[in-house]
Amino acid sequence: MPAGCAFDARAAPPATPPDRCIVRAMFDTGPILWLQSFSSDGLTLVLRAVTATGYTSVYVPLIVAITLAIDFRRGFLLTQAMIWTATITGFVKNLACLPRPTDVDPAVRMLAGSAADGPYGLPSGHVSGALVLWTLIAMLFPRRPLVVLAGAMAVLMPLSRLYLGRHFPADVLAGLGIGAAVLLVVRALVLAPRAPVGLLRAGRVPLGTDPASLWSLAYAVLVPLALLAAAPLTSPQNAGRLLGLTTGFLLLAAGGLPEEGGSLSRRIARALIGMLLYAAADKGFAAAATAAGLDPESHAAVAFAGAALATFVMLLGGASASLALRLYPSRAR
Repeated sequence: MPAGCAFDARAAPPATPPDRCIVRAMFDTGPILWLQSFSSDGLTLVLRAVTATGYTSVYVPLIVAITLAIDFRRGFLLTQAMIWTATITGFVKNLACLPRPTDVDPAVRMLAGSAADGPYGLPSGHVSGALVLWTLIAMLFPRRPLVVLAGAMAVLMPLSRLYLGRHFPADVLAGLGIGAAVLLVVRALVLAPRAPVGLLRAGRVPLGTDPASLWSLAYAVLVPLALLAAAPLTSPQNAGRLLGLTTGFLLLAAGGLPEEGGSLSRRIARALIGMLLYAAADKGFAAAATAAGLDPESHAAVAFAGAALATFVMLLGGASASLALRLYPSRAR
């Protein structure tokens, strides 16, 4: 049971007073059973495909491709938003320790699931992540098909998590709330006309002793370390990704970020280089840690270091290698 849990709620449904009908309905399995009454092989296949897009094995390559092949700054912002969404969702999940529907009602069928889902339900990470990922993509690259896709995923992901028996209604509503909150913060800080963070403005991001540089360095180093210190309520891997991503970006930005553009083949090559470097660093570090008798699953600092290294190598190494191979037009000045 994670630190912060007063009890393990998986053994029984969340207790609610009889007069709290709305709250009790949010943890009712009735809507799930109703959805599952329409189950068929075809519908299950479709909603399993929807829910599969919420796993890191699917959306991490997508984000890497956006960052290295399409737009470096927008990809960086998207990755930051996804890391914070996962961090906040995981923190609330580990603090609440609330069960999944199959833990409390044997009539609910688990039509899909993965060990990556974890034991606790509220809030839904699939729902919060899908809302942020697809909505922010539509905001950063405003095209009608992307707007339609974002709207569809905002509906289909919660529906899939209910239908597949993985979440209560309260879980998906909480996920939607966290996702919406992250999007509002991103818009206020970065995307609004007078946003205080000029991430998407062209030009270098010099590092020095000025207040802006010091704030950037503090965010890059101290915030991830604070998140690591909060483990196991927070994910050491996400804290490490934040460190590797932000430090890599600042080092690149100080010398001028790569200019976007190039042929389709060069864009694909840049994305593949980043993914290969990430996989090599991740697997290499894991092998070295295992050889040293350090299991990332039981050592938060090891998991933190591995995630930081892999993300740093992907971003800085991928961009630097692509620049050296002339896969980018040039560095922005």
